[in-house]
Amino acid sequence: MSLVRHATAIGMGLSVLWVVSAVAQPLASPPEVKPLSAAEASECRAIAEVLRDRQYEIMDSLIVRIERSPNLSTEGLEAAKKSLSEADAAIKIAEGHTERFVFAAVATPAVKTELGKVDSDTLTPRLNECLKRMPLKN
Repeated sequence: MSLVRHATAIGMGLSVLWVVSAVAQPLASPPEVKPLSAAEASECRAIAEVLRDRQYEIMDSLIVRIERSPNLSTEGLEAAKKSLSEADAAIKIAEGHTERFVFAAVATPAVKTELGKVDSDTLTPRLNECLKRMPLKN
């Protein structure tokens, strides 16, 4: 074997070795998620309930607006149907989130009042974090 072929073979062998070793290394494990404490679960339940109640308020206001507009055009009726359908879907999702925290203690009225003062755009990421840290079902 000539020196060039020998060097090329060694280079190819090292490349294969590098690829094999890269594949053999385990993938980085995701960071461990800390489970919810009892107090955190209670707060998460309250957040889910507040967000659910807001979805019901949105639905109620839609219904009132539709009732006050008896002469809606065809386009208006279609838009109203779409809005009601979207609100209904959001309520179902919110109910599902609330049901996931049924195991947690009911939050005090003071906690719910304080959470009621926080806007939904702030509460939603907090709820999502709670859902990530939910205990797994067995």
